[in-house]
Amino acid sequence: MRELVSIVIPCYNPENEWEKKVMENLEKIDQSISKQYEIEIILVDDGSMHDLDEAFERISKKWKTVRTKNQVNAGKGNAVRKGVSLANGKYIIYTDSDIPYENKHIAEHLELLEKGDDIVITVRDKTYYDTIPMQRKIISLVVQYLIKLLFRLPTADTQGGLKSMNKMGKEILINTKIDGYLFDLEFIKEAFKQKRRIGYIHGELKQDINVKKVDLSVLFKEFYNLLYLLK
Repeated sequence: MRELVSIVIPCYNPENEWEKKVMENLEKIDQSISKQYEIEIILVDDGSMHDLDEAFERISKKWKTVRTKNQVNAGKGNAVRKGVSLANGKYIIYTDSDIPYENKHIAEHLELLEKGDDIVITVRDKTYYDTIPMQRKIISLVVQYLIKLLFRLPTADTQGGLKSMNKMGKEILINTKIDGYLFDLEFIKEAFKQKRRIGYIHGELKQDINVKKVDLSVLFKEFYNLLYLLK
């Protein structure tokens, strides 16, 4: 009997017809792991300005799906936490709505979880920084510098948008408090504190991914989240 794997996809104002690309990627992922695993998709609409119901319905016709919605934008951390809490799989993976990393990494995550890791982190390789806007590159590197300086963690690259976990990892994540992007840091910080096994893979971005600039107002919010994590 195949094990169930839940893939959590938080969505906030995705591009038009984004679901077509999602379904194409899910088809490839399924082909690569279908001998051992069955996929469940958890779709979270984080208060998007346009209706995602039709897109969610198209995905639901193809895949076993759980759907939920925030009436207002609550933040990526909130959306991922809500999705993970609804997941039924033995293993849970969360990624962005454009599924930006190469599909092969899903199987790599599952392999490490099967070997006993409680959480698997995607560490972004050099190709990631070669393809993103300079603003994003600078912000990412500054954040990593601060994490390395302020926290005693096994990696400073906590913010890659593809992570996975078993049920012990799930319990840690659903008890995080940060609703913004630094929920990832809170998750890894708490897992390390609890001495959970953390595995790593090096992630490659797909060539057709368009990484957007960060709204500077987001940085101010995340600064306060950083102060919260230092308590």
